[in-house]
Amino acid sequence: MDPYLDEIIKRSNLTKLQVEALCSITSTIDQFFDSNDVKKIKAKPSGEVSTIRKQARSNMKESLYAFVLGFYIGFLKKEYILNLLEIASSIKKLSEQGIYSDQAMDNLDKIIKAMLI
Repeated sequence: MDPYLDEIIKRSNLTKLQVEALCSITSTIDQFFDSNDVKKIKAKPSGEVSTIRKQARSNMKESLYAFVLGFYIGFLKKEYILNLLEIASSIKKLSEQGIYSDQAMDNLDKIIKAMLI
């Protein structure tokens, strides 16, 4: 599995299975997960995968609302949004090159902490 994806999942409110289900929709599952993980999600009944996807979508939606709420009540600083997008893009590029950097994850943590009041 992609080491960045693994770290980001650990720090998010989604489970690995939920992310696998979302990746299977976007056809990126083979890019991020090893063949054993792919086989496991594909072996599940479609109704079960559909339920997992619904839970994942709900969690993502709630996370986005929490993000909006943070800005609305002044708890998040908007000037860090571009930094957040840039580090996400950098992490994606490093992953595509097969390079893992603890520093990149530390930078992500720093940006997220800096966004909080």
